[in-house]
Amino acid sequence: MFRNCAIVLLTVTLSVVCAGWTPAATRNIAPAGPAVDKSFTPLDEHGRGRYIVLMQDAPLALYNGAIPGFPATAPRVLGQRKLDPTSAASQAYRALLDGKRAIVIEEMNRRLGRKAEIIEEFYAVLNGFAVSLTPAEALRVAQMPGVRSVRREHMRHLQTDNGPAWIQAPEIWNGAAPSGGPASKGESIVFGIVDSGINPLNPSFLDVGGDGYDHSNPRGKYYGVGDPADIHYDPTFPVNDKLIGAYDYLPLYDSGIAYDPRDSNGHGSHTASTAAGNFVQPATLTAPTTTVARNISGVAPHANLITYRVCLASNGCPMVCLIAGIEQAVLDGVDVINYSIGSDSKDPWTDPDSQAFLAAREAGVFVAASAGNDGPGVRRRSEMHPFRGYAPSPVRRHRAGPAPPAQTGKTAPTPRYPAPAWEKRECPWHRAWPHRKSPARRICALPVSQ
Repeated sequence: MFRNCAIVLLTVTLSVVCAGWTPAATRNIAPAGPAVDKSFTPLDEHGRGRYIVLMQDAPLALYNGAIPGFPATAPRVLGQRKLDPTSAASQAYRALLDGKRAIVIEEMNRRLGRKAEIIEEFYAVLNGFAVSLTPAEALRVAQMPGVRSVRREHMRHLQTDNGPAWIQAPEIWNGAAPSGGPASKGESIVFGIVDSGINPLNPSFLDVGGDGYDHSNPRGKYYGVGDPADIHYDPTFPVNDKLIGAYDYLPLYDSGIAYDPRDSNGHGSHTASTAAGNFVQPATLTAPTTTVARNISGVAPHANLITYRVCLASNGCPMVCLIAGIEQAVLDGVDVINYSIGSDSKDPWTDPDSQAFLAAREAGVFVAASAGNDGPGVRRRSEMHPFRGYAPSPVRRHRAGPAPPAQTGKTAPTPRYPAPAWEKRECPWHRAWPHRKSPARRICALPVSQ
């Protein structure tokens, strides 16, 4: 356990405690604001947008056994380290969620007078579905029994040699870290890279690294395009004992996009190699006036990778694709999710990806997220989401120009969020926010963002 914690901590370059902790209470509040928001994915020619509908019942990772006849599936309740989606209890509860969701979808279609396009369904980290609706239809769906919230899809955005040595990763590699523990370079740790895909032919992701280390597959199987039982199995995609799986969720955003987990713009390969790339000795950069050759590696160079393509070549990352990738990473049982994707959220407690990361954390997955590209001044972290460990992006010891200013030790003030426009329903399972007039009452508020 120590080995896993140490490698994860170095990967995000933060002193995050690996032991269990209780998150602050969450609330389902969508901030009041203008009806038109450029961060939304666009409406189609019929005036319909993509909405994420969440159900009242808890997802697999958070279910505590409250329904008679259906045992708990949440690892925290069971005293387990990881979610087991294959257990009899998980299979039974999933069938229950699928059945309830089907009833809601059927009733939704009846009320709308048409068969709505269901884009994707979720059950592990969120319990709900993505659907194409007009804003007026979304308001109607939000009033249906069994529905907890309806939120229009937002578009997130990607964020972007000496790093491992600077954060003293070699001390973990050779067992000389002051905190003790065995030497480790990430052996048997599986990273889930939720990003723009992967370049499987890059030396950073080959089976044998530049230091001669021959990876072994700790799972004994391959995932996504590497799994012969998967509907998207692709024998031409070169999985190996380092890169043990790959998925593509961009077709959920645009059916015209061919299913292909390969990197759409290089960002995913960059972040994957930063976290867990092989030793490459040397890596050569050829420029018009010079050639630079250096030995490089990721922080956990002997770890394994599964990648999830959720971001477009234009840097946009549709929320439905993000949730699908996060859910699959949890179902695959990765140890760490790497998330170098940013947002302009005004209320991070209720964003679907934040709710998904809460469930991922409860499922035993550590989420390592970038803190943004702003700086170098103090209080420049652009990401304020809970349930994640953050690392700043500009970590370059040899950066040209003046050094960043010294930190004063002051902490940023607690963010203030706008009051909800209206409120509805008691929250039966998730950690809701106290009612502002009656603190003993816990509420779900404003389930629709138009």
